[in-house]
Amino acid sequence: MNLKYTSLAVALALLAPSLAWASCSDLKVEDPWIREAPPGAPAMAGFAQLSNKGGKPLTLVSASSPDFGSAELHQSSLEAGQARMRKLDTLTLDPGQVLRLEPNSYHLMLMQPVRGLVSGDQSLIELRCDDTSSAVVKFAVRPPTVLKFQGPANPEAHHCWAPPATPAPATRCSRCCSGCCPRACCRG
Repeated sequence: MNLKYTSLAVALALLAPSLAWASCSDLKVEDPWIREAPPGAPAMAGFAQLSNKGGKPLTLVSASSPDFGSAELHQSSLEAGQARMRKLDTLTLDPGQVLRLEPNSYHLMLMQPVRGLVSGDQSLIELRCDDTSSAVVKFAVRPPTVLKFQGPANPEAHHCWAPPATPAPATRCSRCCSGCCPRACCRG
C-alpha cells in the first residue's frame, strides 16, 4: 500500500468514532446533585438531567471523581416486587433525548467517599463518552429530602423513595444508601 492510501486509512480510522457518535460536547447536564448520606456511608448517589443536544447518539461509558474511590452508571428497577440495582456498562442517549438520573431509576453510584460530603459541599464528577471526550460537572450535595424531580408514579414501588414533603427518619435505613426511607419496614 502506498503512502497516500495509508494516510487516508489512518485518517478515516481516526475520524470514524466522531462520524458515528456525538461527543461529550453535545451532552447537556442540568441540576446535578448528590444525595447527602449519613457519616461513614460506603456510597452515595448522584442525580441530574442529561440531554443529547447533538444530532448523533451519545454514549456515556464511565464516570469518575477525586472525591470517590469509584463511580459507576447504575439503574434501579422493580422486578417481581423486589427493588434491584444493576451496573450499566454504557448509557446511550439518542439525538434530542432527555434522561433523568433520579431516585429509583438511572443514577450515578458513587462509592468509597474520600471525604465526608455534607449538604452545601460540591464535588466534581467527570462523565466520559465513548469517543474519549469527557465533561466535568460540578455536583451539589443536598439533604436526602430535597428532590427537585418528581418520583415514580407509584412511590410504594421502591421502599427507599421518599417524596419531598416526607422528612428523613431519625433512624437511618440500613438497606438503602441514603437513609431516606420513612417506612417502618426500614427503621430499627
